[in-house]
Amino acid sequence: QYVFRFAIGESGARRLQTLQVPNSFGGIAWQPGGRGFVVGGGVDDALYVFTQRGSKFMLASKIGLGHKAGLGADVQPQAAGVSVSPDGRRALVANYYNDSVSLVDLAARKVVAEQDLRPGKIDPAFSGVAGGEFPFATAWIDASHAWISSPRDRQLVAISVTGTRLRVSSRVSTIGEPTALLVDRKAHRLLATEDNADRLAVIDTAKGKLVAEPRLLLPAALAAPPLGKGLNPN
Repeated sequence: QYVFRFAIGESGARRLQTLQVPNSFGGIAWQPGGRGFVVGGGVDDALYVFTQRGSKFMLASKIGLGHKAGLGADVQPQAAGVSVSPDGRRALVANYYNDSVSLVDLAARKVVAEQDLRPGKIDPAFSGVAGGEFPFATAWIDASHAWISSPRDRQLVAISVTGTRLRVSSRVSTIGEPTALLVDRKAHRLLATEDNADRLAVIDTAKGKLVAEPRLLLPAALAAPPLGKGLNPN
């Protein structure tokens, strides 16, 4: 697994550095100001933290997430999507095969909280209700709010962060399987690509509601004959 660093100019792209990561799955996020970045460690069940030293980036630490196994028979943990808080002090990691999200203190290099995303694990009254499974990506809205994508249950899960406490505050159902997340803080919007539906979910983060779910189509000039489903945006 590798991370490549490039310089982009008018004459094209130039590779500056190649960094090796022992394992990864689908998560990488910059810290504020570009002074470092974090990578989800996949089956290593860890978060890898890289920091800038001079003109280069170096591996600074490996933070274990503490899972002995994933859910199910012979299933390994899988650190997937990761995002860094606006102040750069904490990270949220999606535990893909543990149906949970971990809050990591980057300075202390340790997990300070973990929240199971399944309704029945939060409240026994909802035992058997689908939700929060196979969390894939995480995104901070502000210092105390974040969202998680749950492809398995076609759901976006809102998280409140208070100190070292995590709480599921709301859930939004989607037509497709939400994967990657992108936040527009000025417009108070969360965008989520939807696999298996060729759609884009648009969430009003101030209200916590789905406001649009447009179908993504190729321009007519590129789709002759017309294409059906199968774009699978990610």
